[in-house]
Amino acid sequence: MKIFMVAIILLFGYSAIANAEARHRDKQIAVIQSPDDRPCLFFVLSGVSEADPIVSGMKGSEWFAVPHTHQGYREILGLLIAARISAHTVTVITTGNVVCGGYGEVKVVRL
Repeated sequence: MKIFMVAIILLFGYSAIANAEARHRDKQIAVIQSPDDRPCLFFVLSGVSEADPIVSGMKGSEWFAVPHTHQGYREILGLLIAARISAHTVTVITTGNVVCGGYGEVKVVRL
């Protein structure tokens, strides 16, 4: 029975590590950058020096990226602009993936 419980704990622990996502709560939008020659929208949150631990040490690690192919791209853009204009805080959750040349990919933005 103990072996079974240890196996379950290890399995759940492994899946949590495999799906490493970062959560940044109650942060204000510092910068929003329109897409350049890369197909992503970029932004920075105030007080966040590392967007996603998975991209630690890579260039621009404080920058979050939302690929144009994200199913909620327009909604996320709207939420970011609304939060920036109104000075409301947001919660950002990343996927643990790297996109657009080494930036933390955004999964969800909550206003």
